[in-house]
Amino acid sequence: MALTFRTIKEYAPETLPVINKGFAGGSWFQGKLYVCWPNRVAEVDPTSDWEISRHLDNPGFNDLHHVHACGDGVWVANTGRDAIDHFGWDFQLRSRTSLVAGATEDGKTDVRDQAAHAARRGKDKEHVNFVTVEEEERKAGGASPSTSTRTVTATLLQSKSIVSIPSGKDQTVQRVAQLGKTSPPHEGFALRFDQQLLRWNSTVDGIIVATDPNTGEEIHKWDLSSYPGVPRGWTRG
Repeated sequence: MALTFRTIKEYAPETLPVINKGFAGGSWFQGKLYVCWPNRVAEVDPTSDWEISRHLDNPGFNDLHHVHACGDGVWVANTGRDAIDHFGWDFQLRSRTSLVAGATEDGKTDVRDQAAHAARRGKDKEHVNFVTVEEEERKAGGASPSTSTRTVTATLLQSKSIVSIPSGKDQTVQRVAQLGKTSPPHEGFALRFDQQLLRWNSTVDGIIVATDPNTGEEIHKWDLSSYPGVPRGWTRG
């Protein structure tokens, strides 16, 4: 089976462009690919020769690392802002949750240009690099319709932790796992294994850790460097 590759044209806005790497993390939703550049999110349509069909833009974007699209909207790892942003499908900002305790906004409403990008790069305190949303359906019993609960989690590079993002305003971000003696995590998601719901995370140097999503207890751990012929390196997923 042959592999084919398609280059996606970089989104270079006429106003406030950032000269940097290409797109970082992304996700699929309803047949569309959502990817982030340093200060924009693009919706890519594979059925239209991989053209960018829409852009999600916000003046508070800075050094984006990941985007998760789902039925409840679009969630963005706003790394340079040490925050998780939630947008509705109208692409309007619903909430911006700070991941740094006691942090206050610096008063700057527009931090997406080249100067702001360069000034903030490498100075984020938590370096959020992955956000995911898990929805669990629950039956109310009988013929009642099912309801769903939403769990939003993110991985933080600097503190080697996984946190839960609360819904609503003025709520404290909860730390749900601390990875301890590993290198920093780079992404994570929840998946059942052997009838148990676990939270899976890969670290940047090739460690895979599965933890209990409620207690943070480590359940399984693999070191990819222990496998013959597998070099230890930057692992993302």
